[in-house]
Amino acid sequence: MHSKAKINKAPSLRIPTRQLLSGLILALLCSLVLGTGLQAVLAEGAVPESRQRIYDQAEVLDPSQAEKINQALAQLADSYGQEVIVVTTKDLKGREARDYADLFYYDLYPDPDQPGALILFAVKQELYIMTSGTMIDIVTDADVESLLDQGWGAFVLSDYAQSSMNIIGGIKELLDRGLVAGHQRMDEADRFGLAEKPKSISTLDALLALGVSAISGLGFVGATKQSYRPQTRKPSYRVEDNSLLHLTQNVNTLVNKRIRMIPLPPPSSSSSSSYNPHTTSTTHTGPSGSTRGGGGRKL
Repeated sequence: MHSKAKINKAPSLRIPTRQLLSGLILALLCSLVLGTGLQAVLAEGAVPESRQRIYDQAEVLDPSQAEKINQALAQLADSYGQEVIVVTTKDLKGREARDYADLFYYDLYPDPDQPGALILFAVKQELYIMTSGTMIDIVTDADVESLLDQGWGAFVLSDYAQSSMNIIGGIKELLDRGLVAGHQRMDEADRFGLAEKPKSISTLDALLALGVSAISGLGFVGATKQSYRPQTRKPSYRVEDNSLLHLTQNVNTLVNKRIRMIPLPPPSSSSSSSYNPHTTSTTHTGPSGSTRGGGGRKL
């Protein structure tokens, strides 16, 4: 008879339910503590936040160009506190360039006084520079035209990277220069005489209205009294029996006469007469409700 060998089974590793629950609770507490500590480190700024400042929606910039532009934009933010971003697009979504720029910047920085600018390249359409916050006061209308001049040549050649760098360099020079003496902001409605003047009634207007009312009242009373007077019939007058008609010919001929027309300049308002592009930043209210400055140039 053959004896059967005994096979020893491996002991089962069963963890009691209480120990399992205790371990899970302990692990959860540890993760919460570590997560809180990490949040505290982030809040203290130990881990710098990477901010996107280039939005190449038209895909006209290669990675090396984008990196170079991003470094220049980061320097403006670090040195001057101005958040300048570059946006490229092939579709303005049916909006004007300045409205597109305003809403794009507002989505990134809802603070209406956020200092900075947006350089918008509407590919094959328009180059637009929008200013916000203190950048409005730094960049006057003459400065906007100068920045557009610096970026225009490369923009026409579709070299958007070089155009960006030229404009960013110009902005840096303006920030180094600072605010010009005698600077003022002027809303475009005031500059172009489109603002509505407050309506009020002067003393002269009131006296004139009172006089017209009195005359109208007296006239109505007189007409009413006249209508109640007895009418006396007068003999009719026959025009055809008592009139004479003499027809003559009078010809006027203009000989050696010349008429010269001289165009008159448009009338200047008091607000536009004080406008100086070198000391004024023209502003407008964008769709976001924020006050913006800047300007653009179309192809």
